[in-house]
Amino acid sequence: MRGKAMRQEEKDKLKKHGKLFCDFANAKTTDDILTSFFSNVQSVFNFSSDFTEKALIKYPTIEKTIGKLSDADNELLKMFLKRDEILISCNSAFNRTYFFIDKYDPIDSVFNISEMELYYDKTMDEPDYIEKPSIIPLAEIDKLIGQLDEDLPLDEIKNDLMALVNICNQIHERKLGRKTHCVEIENISKDYKGIKGLHNHLRTTQEKLKTILLQIIETENAYESEGFRSMLSRYNYIDKKILIINQDKDRLIEKDIFVENDFLKDIGKMPYQDFFNAPISYCFIEYLKHSEYRGKERLTVCQKCNDIFIKSKFYDYQFFCPSCSRKNRMTPEERASYMRGYRANPIVKKRERKR
Repeated sequence: MRGKAMRQEEKDKLKKHGKLFCDFANAKTTDDILTSFFSNVQSVFNFSSDFTEKALIKYPTIEKTIGKLSDADNELLKMFLKRDEILISCNSAFNRTYFFIDKYDPIDSVFNISEMELYYDKTMDEPDYIEKPSIIPLAEIDKLIGQLDEDLPLDEIKNDLMALVNICNQIHERKLGRKTHCVEIENISKDYKGIKGLHNHLRTTQEKLKTILLQIIETENAYESEGFRSMLSRYNYIDKKILIINQDKDRLIEKDIFVENDFLKDIGKMPYQDFFNAPISYCFIEYLKHSEYRGKERLTVCQKCNDIFIKSKFYDYQFFCPSCSRKNRMTPEERASYMRGYRANPIVKKRERKR
């Protein structure tokens, strides 16, 4: 009995591993990817019950970030994002000069400039640069353009600068009477750029993972593919266990490499590649390496929704994922008719009477 229980426990563990990478591959939106990923990580590594909730605070969904904004606020958010995009574009043109634009001030109609001035100190081996603030009025925009190299597209750069002026003026008009609220939206825009980068990475990671899974399912030599080898290489690179000194500092103890607190760091503290790919690769290879479970043969594609899922057994006729099997190929009326026929079966009636 004990051996059987252990085998079932191992199967349940493998199903959790498979669920993590299947849910990641099948998620319809990047918000769904985040939610399912943290929920599955919590399940696989036995993290605390509030782990998913805390993780989604550090790595928020798009819905949580901007989902409750009004149409007007969303329009203002786009203005802030566009302003910053234009500013980056302008400053990329000035990267061969010794100054860059901090911002355009619509109140005084001036460009706020930071000039890089050489700073000499006898205690230093080499000179350093210090930022020296200055301003250039909008009326002297040609003077600003004149400091650029002639081989640059000066007309385009001037158009960008005028677009910066235009959008800053629009934002200023929105701020009149609602300054505090506009500051809140501007702060959201600063966070949103980082969050958008996170979600772009999620989408790219999902596309790569799905390609690898489909190769595993559809080709005989999938283990020779570059995608699979990259997953295997990452798995082999991961230290499954690490040794640390215990609290009393009197002995070494073994600790799992996937630690709950590591997933709750701020965005940027851990590279996205390690943050998401390491658990995916770990669960993926852990799932496939058990030859008795035959995980490779269990992976298949639902013929109804095209999601990747794991067969409960090795039956060739299991063509539908659990979700589509429950919704089924029958309508509610067809199912009711089927159940009436099933209950009318003499064998079923006899079994029910014995109960």
